[in-house]
Amino acid sequence: MAGYTAISLDEDDVTESTPLTPRGRYQHASSWLSHKLLLGFLGGCCLVMASAHWLAPLTMMSTVSSLHKSSEQGHPVQKFIKRNDTNEDDLFCGIAGQESGYIKLPHKEDDHYFYWFFESRRNSHTDPLILWLTGGPGCSSLMALLHENGPCVVDKDLKTQLNPLSWNNIANMLWLDQPTGVGFSYGAPGDFDENEDQNKLAKGLHIPLQGFAIGNGLTDPLIQYAHATDMVDNAYNLTLVSDKQKEEMNALVPECIRLVQACQHDAAVCDDALAFCHGNLVTPLFTTTARNPYDIRQDCPGQQGVGCYDFSYIEAFLNSPGTMAKLGVNTVRVPQWKECNFDINRRFSRDWMKVYSQLLPPMLDDGIRVLIYAGDADLMVNWQGNEAWTVALPWSGQAQYRNATHKPTLFQGKQVGYSRSYANMAFLRVFNAGHMVPMDQPEVALAMVDSFLRNEDL
Repeated sequence: MAGYTAISLDEDDVTESTPLTPRGRYQHASSWLSHKLLLGFLGGCCLVMASAHWLAPLTMMSTVSSLHKSSEQGHPVQKFIKRNDTNEDDLFCGIAGQESGYIKLPHKEDDHYFYWFFESRRNSHTDPLILWLTGGPGCSSLMALLHENGPCVVDKDLKTQLNPLSWNNIANMLWLDQPTGVGFSYGAPGDFDENEDQNKLAKGLHIPLQGFAIGNGLTDPLIQYAHATDMVDNAYNLTLVSDKQKEEMNALVPECIRLVQACQHDAAVCDDALAFCHGNLVTPLFTTTARNPYDIRQDCPGQQGVGCYDFSYIEAFLNSPGTMAKLGVNTVRVPQWKECNFDINRRFSRDWMKVYSQLLPPMLDDGIRVLIYAGDADLMVNWQGNEAWTVALPWSGQAQYRNATHKPTLFQGKQVGYSRSYANMAFLRVFNAGHMVPMDQPEVALAMVDSFLRNEDL
């Protein structure tokens, strides 16, 4: 990252706002989607649905990747894509080619996944594809698109402004709302996603996956909750609890571990594990001093919005009739967009305490690149626990990774974090960032992704 140079945009481009000048009919950019695929994540507070949130969207991406290319070849998956054409002559988020629409899973009765795709501003034919999936579980990826790493951001006047630090500076980008019931995605009430169900579509389809990243994710609660109180000694010199409180909290760690272990074999215990571990080891860290659990640098006295943030203007923008029409939203099935669906969140609550790190070793040994990154101001899923589980992960390169030294991560000559890496496994701690690294450190996040795509040191 030390040698990273941000891509510059024309001066006229960065001043554009909604509606942008029509660029003429958009020419089916999805023909390139069979290129290399990098899967990117924003780990929500409980990014633990490894099969549901990793493998299933890859299956759907394979379907999307063949859409326009196969339209002339009669590919059998073509019929499962409903591409919206209403925004082709009125691009309103950035300057690159874009499309939106729905993906229907053939083995489900009524599942329709909403996607919004943008070409790379650099070279859409040779740049890789990044699929972004927001966690929660149950939160819309469009929030990240419009406030973190997408081609445009929405201001409080409900207009879009070009984002010069969008990840589509260096890659083709696709944001997907998942599971059904989240964002603009919809399905039959009794057809909510289950982990293994979605993998049925994968048979016979090759996914050109090159790597994936997880940001501030909960991947191994057995290890991560044991490190929850590490944030008492934080880089920001903030007092979260007293020394006595910390001692009392640490005394509860063994019981938390026991419950998490039991949860792996008995789903009925998972609710108790979540309530005990989170309630005793995480919640006191932010309630005692009214801090923002997603960024301890901020106060959160009134719990405004979801996670102490007020994104009501983004909700208003996405719920406007004009936006919905341009995106091709099925307003009969989805009359209103919400940042997070807490009914979905509750349905996945027993997955929160499941350990999913064991899914990584086969992928690492197959050469798939893995990046775990974490903002160091996040309390909900802290950086210490994230690094700890990567060190404990059993794979062929475990010893070398464990013995790897921390290297300073530089951006424009300034240290912005540090990394640990060996072969195709890497961990990055990002300074001065909370749960949403691309929002707090957009330049650093873009440089991180660029280095990862190039397979360079972070």
